[in-house]
Amino acid sequence: MSADENIFERELSFKEDFPPQTYDDWKEKIIADLKGADFEKKLITKTYEGISLQPIYSRVDLAKVKAKEDFPGFADFLRNKNAAGYFSEEWAIAQKYSSAEKGESKLLLYKALSNGQNCITLPLDYFSKTGTYPIGEFSNAGEIMGISVFSLDGLEKALLGLDVKKFQLSVDSGFSPLPFYFFLKSYLAKNEIPAAEVKGTLGADPLVFLLLEGKMEISLESVFDEIELTIKDLAEAGSPMRAVSIGGNAFTDAGASAVEELAFVLSAANEYVYRLSERGLSINEISKRMQLNFGTGPFFFMEIAKLRAARFLWSKLIEEYGGSEEARKVFIHAATANYNLSYYDAHANILRGTTETFSAIAGGANSVETHPFDKRIKRTNEFSSRVARNTQIVLKEETHLDKIIDPAGGSYYVETLTEEVAKAAWDLFKEIEIEGGFLEAVKKGTIQKRISETREKRSADFKMRKTTLVGTNKYVNTKAEKIEKEEISADDILAEKFGIIKRHKEERNKEKLETMLLEFSKVVSASREHIVNYGAGAAFVGASVFELSELLRKEKGEETEVEKLPPFFIGEPFEELRKIAANVENKRGNAPSVFLLNFGTVKEYKARADFSRGFFETGGFKIKYSEGTTDIRNLISQAESSDADVFVFCSTDNNYSELVSEAALKIKSSITNASVALAGNPRDKKQEFIEKGIDEFIFLGCDAYSKLKSLLSKINSGTE
Repeated sequence: MSADENIFERELSFKEDFPPQTYDDWKEKIIADLKGADFEKKLITKTYEGISLQPIYSRVDLAKVKAKEDFPGFADFLRNKNAAGYFSEEWAIAQKYSSAEKGESKLLLYKALSNGQNCITLPLDYFSKTGTYPIGEFSNAGEIMGISVFSLDGLEKALLGLDVKKFQLSVDSGFSPLPFYFFLKSYLAKNEIPAAEVKGTLGADPLVFLLLEGKMEISLESVFDEIELTIKDLAEAGSPMRAVSIGGNAFTDAGASAVEELAFVLSAANEYVYRLSERGLSINEISKRMQLNFGTGPFFFMEIAKLRAARFLWSKLIEEYGGSEEARKVFIHAATANYNLSYYDAHANILRGTTETFSAIAGGANSVETHPFDKRIKRTNEFSSRVARNTQIVLKEETHLDKIIDPAGGSYYVETLTEEVAKAAWDLFKEIEIEGGFLEAVKKGTIQKRISETREKRSADFKMRKTTLVGTNKYVNTKAEKIEKEEISADDILAEKFGIIKRHKEERNKEKLETMLLEFSKVVSASREHIVNYGAGAAFVGASVFELSELLRKEKGEETEVEKLPPFFIGEPFEELRKIAANVENKRGNAPSVFLLNFGTVKEYKARADFSRGFFETGGFKIKYSEGTTDIRNLISQAESSDADVFVFCSTDNNYSELVSEAALKIKSSITNASVALAGNPRDKKQEFIEKGIDEFIFLGCDAYSKLKSLLSKINSGTE
C-alpha cells in the first residue's frame, strides 16, 4: 500500500499487505542486523539439558512434532490424563506444615483446610519414617523435623477433626509405607471409615531415600516385600490410595537438569515395576499405586515441557509392560524448587514460587506444593505459609488456570520443547537401563556423578553471573530488611519426641499389647500372609512404630550403602561473601567499602560505575562514589580521603593507560592494604596493568565470586 493511499477506500488484503515470509527470509534479515556477529552464539541458547533453544519457532517446527494431534485424556496423555483437565479433577493444594513450633503444625493445617487447601499433608519425621528411636547425634534440626506418628494415638491426634473422606491424604512415609499403613488401617477401622472412600498417597520411596541418606540398614528386598504387602492389602480393601511416590524433586534440588530428573524418575519407576512384578503383582495394579513427584525450577517453559513429557513417557513405559489404558495414566505431584531459595532478600522467593507454581499447573500437575519464601530461614509459620498457599489460590480463583486444559498445547515452542525433552530423557533412561537399572546405577555412583557434573556447571555459571538469582548475585537490594535466621535446637526437638513416647507408653494396656505383639511376631516368622492384619491389630491396642518395625524387621538382611546425594543451594557462594562482609563489619565497626574512581565525563564513566556498584554490592560492600573528574591528582586526593578498602577505576579503555600509570601505585602506596581494581577487560594490556598496580579486573563474564572472595579475604585477614 502506498504512503498516500487511504486504507478505508479499498478492500483489505492481508496477502497483499503482509506477504508470507519463510524462516530463511527471516534468518537472512537477522544475520544482516547482527553485522558480522555469529548467529549461533548470539541467538541460540544451550541449556543444561543439552537442548539448543532456537530464537524463533514456527508451524514448520510444529509439523515435525509427532504428538501434535493428540487431545487431552487420549492417546499418550501428553496433554493431560483427563479429557476435561481440572474441570473434572482440580489440582490438590498440598502445603506442608512440618517444621512449626510445638503443637502449631496441626493448627496451621486446620486453618489452611478452612482457607482453600484441599489436601491433608502428613510429612512424617525421621523416626516415624524409619521406626528408629530418637537417639543419636543430630547437628541439623531439619533432619528430624516432621509430624510424629509413633502410634495410632499419634495418628488420631494428627487427624483429629479432619475429614479424610473429604480431603486427599498425602503422607511422606520414608522408605516403606507398611508401618504407617498399620496405623491408618487401624484408624479407618476404629472410625468405621470405608477404605474405598479415602484417597491420596502413602508416599514411600526407598530408592530416593537411599540416595538422600546414603545407606539403608535393612535389605532392599525386605523393603520391596513390605511395599508388596501394602499394595495387596490396599487392593483387597478396595482403596484407591497410592503406595509409592518417586521423589524426583530430590534430583532437582541436588542440581539435576530437567532431562536428568525425568530420566531418573522414569528409571526408578521401572525399577519398582520390575521388582513388584517379580513378586506377582500385575502391571495394572502396580501402576495404580504409583505417583511421580517433580520439582519445578525457574525455567518456566522447560518445566511445563517436562511434566507433559513425563505423562507421555510413563504411558509408553506402561504400554511396553502391557498395561491397560487406565494404567497408562499417572498422578503427578509438583513442588517448587528448594535449590534457588535465597537467604538474603528472601521476599524475592515469593516471585520465584509464583512462576514455578504457574509452570506446575500449566504443565498439568495433579497436586502442587509451593514452598514458603522463608523456608531456609525460619520454621513453618502462619504468614509465609498463607502467602505460599494463596499463590495457588490466586492462580486458581483470579487467573482461572483451572478453567483451561493444557494451555501450552499447540505452542510451536512448547510442543517442540516437549518432544526434545522426552527424546533426551528417553535416551538417558536407556543408558541407565543398559547399565543395569536405577539401583545399579546408584550403587556405581553413575547417577550421583551425572547430577554432580550438572550442579558444577550451574554453580560455575552462577559464580560468573551468567545465570541470575535476583537479590543474590545481581540486583542486590541493600535496603532490604533482613529476616533473622531462627536457630532451632535439635536437642529440644528430640526432647519433645521423647515426651510423646513416654506419655504413650504410660497410657497403654500392657497386657493386651504384649499378647498382640507376640501374635504379630509369630506371623512375621511363620507366614507373610496375615502380617498387615496382625500389624494393624497390634497398632489398635497401642503398639508403637518402634515395636512394630523391630519385629517386622527381625531379619534385616544386607545393608546397602551408596554415595549420598548432597543438597544444593545455588546462592550459597554469594551468601558466604555477604557473611564475610558482615563479619568484617562486626569486628571493626564498618562494612568493607569500595570507592569508585570516576574519571572523565559522565558519559565516559557512568556505565562502568553502575556495573561496578552492582558487582560489589553482591559481595556485601558499601559503595562510595568519587566526584567525576578529569584531573588525576584530584582523583588520587579523593581516594586518599575516602577511607575505603577497594578502589575501582571507572572510565573508557582509551583513558585507562594514562590513569593506571599515574594513579594505581600512588593509591596503593599512600593507603595501607588498599586493593585496586579496574572495570573492564583490557585483554592485551592486562599484564602491563598488573605490573602497574591493578589487583583485579571486573567485567561481564568474569568469575565474580572468586574475585570478590579474594578481596574480602584480604580485608578480613587485616582485621585479625
